Amino acid sequence: MNPETKTCQNCKAGFTIEPEDFAFVFKTLRISRTFDLSKRIMVIEGVFMFHPQLLNDLWDKQIYLTGDIDKIDARRIKREQEKWGSDYFPETHPDSYFRQVTIALQRYIQQYKPEKVADLVLRVH
Repeated sequence: MNPETKTCQNCKAGFTIEPEDFAFVFKTLRISRTFDLSKRIMVIEGVFMFHPQLLNDLWDKQIYLTGDIDKIDARRIKREQEKWGSDYFPETHPDSYFRQVTIALQRYIQQYKPEKVADLVLRVH
């Protein structure tokens, strides 16, 4: 990966993404940097995978999972509370990571309408 210069959509300030910015992810999560492209099917998943300007042209088929966000959040919160116990960081805290992800997800759904782009939409319960 080469350094990339980007512009913040909010403040319009420029910033550079350096390869070492992501080095911790590969080290911590042990993500393979290579893929076996000889296979006929490769599944790539991610919350924000239907970004039309960056990713949509890369996929042959797109499957979007949708569901009741309140129910999905309730299950996630329950898992996080069980995992972290008394160290659980509540959703109501202004610095909550998941609070920020939830806000970003709602904005993403409104802006990019992934259900309309997908070849198949599956509703999870």
